[in-house]
Amino acid sequence: NKKRKALVENIEEESSKWDDSKITLLIAYIQDNVSIWSNNK
Repeated sequence: NKKRKALVENIEEESSKWDDSKITLLIAYIQDNVSIWSNNK
């Protein structure tokens, strides 16, 4: 049970890290691709 709890906490920690920096990068990446795509139309 302790192992499972540690795993869950680790996942929560990872996903909170994921939220801030990677979602920002993802949005920037999508916006870049959308602008490239609309420029090529």
